[in-house]
Amino acid sequence: IHDHPCDGCWMHVCEGSVHETRYAKQDGNDVLRCVSDDIFTENQLAYITDSMGLHKVANPSHKERAVTLHLYSPPFKSCQIWLDPNNASKSSNCRMCFHSINGCVVSKTK
Repeated sequence: IHDHPCDGCWMHVCEGSVHETRYAKQDGNDVLRCVSDDIFTENQLAYITDSMGLHKVANPSHKERAVTLHLYSPPFKSCQIWLDPNNASKSSNCRMCFHSINGCVVSKTK
């Protein structure tokens, strides 16, 4: 489960399907509440910002692969992740890694 410290994330399903679960923080308790549970299939687009909630994305199949392309605007260097939706006060900071920056492939030795 993670946030999007930017103006949003666009996700395109290039192959297969993905399962997106969205969560909302609840005032007064330590739980991330599930607010939607959707399947996106090949060539569908999805969009999320922090005002819409937090989310996790997974491949629902144990046999077929899923390929997605994510566009973050503007790019960000880190985000918050939650491993347990029943412990919303315990998040971790996760640093992003990039395949390319401004169209140039990032060196793997960095």
